[in-house]
Amino acid sequence: MKVRFDIKNIYKNWIAGNERSILHTEELEYRPFFSVVVPVYNVADNMLRECIESVKMQTYQNFEIVLVDDASTQESVRGVLREYETEDKITVIYRKENGHISRATNDGIAAAKGEFVALCDCDDLYAPNALYEIAKKL
Repeated sequence: MKVRFDIKNIYKNWIAGNERSILHTEELEYRPFFSVVVPVYNVADNMLRECIESVKMQTYQNFEIVLVDDASTQESVRGVLREYETEDKITVIYRKENGHISRATNDGIAAAKGEFVALCDCDDLYAPNALYEIAKKL
């Protein structure tokens, strides 16, 4: 008899049991300002939006997002980035030539205003309490 595991449900159950207070925050004495640098290159629109939204929805709100398009050849990527250009906490940089992840990241770090830099790939998601947990440790 084969046993099938539903990995998604196993993970959801683990989260429910271990991170019940994931959205709980307390006022912190020290509130560092983070710059979340996201190098962007030819990513699916939905993945890019989900990435950006996962950072925007943090329980800890003392941050900026620096999105650096590394001369994506998919026009839709720039379209998604334009949707976020006017938001207060977001800076969008458009590189004229592809420099790969290292140059895009370095350009983002150069534009960062935060005390600390947090990195995020354009197809990754932050847990809602990611920045809060870092700030709490600091």
